[in-house]
Amino acid sequence: MTCVVVRGHDQTHGYGGRVLLVNLDTAATRTIDQGPDRQGVDEADCP
Repeated sequence: MTCVVVRGHDQTHGYGGRVLLVNLDTAATRTIDQGPDRQGVDEADCP
């Protein structure tokens, strides 16, 4: 595993509108706006 996805969620507001992708090998990050609905990300999205 080289990339993880971080996304905020709480019981009041649900999912946040943005995900943070973190490459564990390089420490590079990338954000993707997704809106309030949970969506998947592709391996190619990893920075």
